[in-house]
Amino acid sequence: LVSRPARSPPPTPPERGGPQPPAPSGISARGTLSLSPTPSPSALAAMSLIREYESKLPPDTLAKYRRTFDQFDRDGGGDVDVRELGVMFRALRQFPTDRELQRMVEDVDDDGSRTVDFNEFCGLMLRLSRAKQTPRWLRLALDEGLVHTQGDADDTSDEPRMDANGRLDLSGRLTTEDLQLMAADLVSSAPSLRALVLSANPVSADGFVHIAAALLRSKLHTLGLAHCALGDTQAGQLAEMLRLNSTITHIDLRDNQITDRGLLEIGAAIREANNSLQVLRIKGNRGVGVEALTALEPLLLRNSLASAIDGQLPDVQLGNAQLDPLHAPAIRAALLPLTPDGGGVEGPARPAGYVPDASAAA
Repeated sequence: LVSRPARSPPPTPPERGGPQPPAPSGISARGTLSLSPTPSPSALAAMSLIREYESKLPPDTLAKYRRTFDQFDRDGGGDVDVRELGVMFRALRQFPTDRELQRMVEDVDDDGSRTVDFNEFCGLMLRLSRAKQTPRWLRLALDEGLVHTQGDADDTSDEPRMDANGRLDLSGRLTTEDLQLMAADLVSSAPSLRALVLSANPVSADGFVHIAAALLRSKLHTLGLAHCALGDTQAGQLAEMLRLNSTITHIDLRDNQITDRGLLEIGAAIREANNSLQVLRIKGNRGVGVEALTALEPLLLRNSLASAIDGQLPDVQLGNAQLDPLHAPAIRAALLPLTPDGGGVEGPARPAGYVPDASAAA
């Protein structure tokens, strides 16, 4: 966290009708975010977290999946429900429980229809194929149903394991796209997962979409993505996830390739639809400027204050608070004493002459 010193009052604005000084793209002359409206639920299918499966398959495999899908889409509606999916598995001499079938649908149901269309059916088939190739160490790390099986409890290897607090560190372990997709497939098997560290993995474009989509329904509160070669596209996808996830409070994006554009998309998601994110670490992203940080800081402060006073001042509503960046240090000092876990944004070096508060925790 970096505490900003009190700033001098802003210059007197030009007379009405006079020329306005130029502002960076996405930031108004007052330092506030210029944001687009929140998409409606009906627009979720067009969001960047919709996973594309059909294009990943060779033509012969795609044709085989199409024949299988059409065979069990008995009502010709273009999608398969849980009942029809069960018929398909029984024909293949597999007998998953109703709950297992429901989870299969939930894991690939990107459009929220509670059914499986052909693209999602292809995704389900790919997941079943990857499950046979998932290395044991990764399955043990994420599949809680296997953690306490006989012989695993005494495992003293150096392989990653989730600790008692639900923290799992996979830094530098998911070095291929296949491993990233396998990890994304297993997230739903780890309901106790609370902190996931994926730093120092060269996350692919497809791998990131799958990971972000898998985290939508998780109860994660900490996500580590430092040094993962992420750019503005991934920042936008992370913003979409934040619009729909209300549990993540800490994200580490240090040493990536994000610019003001990507950071402003995250800011838009926080301002419009997210009241949980409190700490965002973004040092080492050289394309991020002080103006974007100034615009983002009050949004994180709002979320931090709402968390700090929740239950103590129930009549205070901060969900749509408009906090001027110039007020942030005073509000923080008065209501939210700085702690290592307090809300804030950590960004690149400040301009010459800036002296951080000695009490701030980096």
